[in-house]
Amino acid sequence: MVVVGRHGLGTALPSAPFQRAHLGAVTAHLMAYASCPVVVVGPGAERVRDRPVVLGLDAAAPSAPLIACAFDAARRHGSVLRVCSVRVPTGTSRHDDGTDRPDDAKLRSLLGEALSDWRTVFADVPVALDVLEGVDPAARLLDAATGASLVVVGAHGPGTRPAGLGPAPDVLVRNATCPVAVVPPRPARVAHDRITGRQPVRG
Repeated sequence: MVVVGRHGLGTALPSAPFQRAHLGAVTAHLMAYASCPVVVVGPGAERVRDRPVVLGLDAAAPSAPLIACAFDAARRHGSVLRVCSVRVPTGTSRHDDGTDRPDDAKLRSLLGEALSDWRTVFADVPVALDVLEGVDPAARLLDAATGASLVVVGAHGPGTRPAGLGPAPDVLVRNATCPVAVVPPRPARVAHDRITGRQPVRG
């Protein structure tokens, strides 16, 4: 894990393109290309152990390294892991293809399936599932970050979007009042073995 600071920024949404300069070239580069989680801590950020760790998770495409990092953080904090998935209503996004999106019950079912094995490994970590609805997923996750001790979100791979991480990590890193962990995609077995202490299987 790499921990870096963030220059002071306002909390206005959405973040404007010119704000990238204030994030710092080193921090932005680490977030885009680091092979390990990068935790960005803003001015005045506090880590309070009895506050929940918030995980922003895409229920349709869950990331094992992201889930592992969030569970591990919640265990270390001795706190609840609040898993949040944002449901954008059909027909409200400019990228909407017109197909029906999963409803609240279906999303909760998908989240439960994605977390099933991890809840067994981290049986001592209490988990709360929360389906948020809104046209701006980044803003909804930022709302969920209020009062959290840490927010954990995924980063794009270095070869996919080298110019940026997408709106959710950017908005959270620039505006959240708590530390934000940006987790890159890695092989699921590596992440799992590092967290659980198991030796990876070769071959």
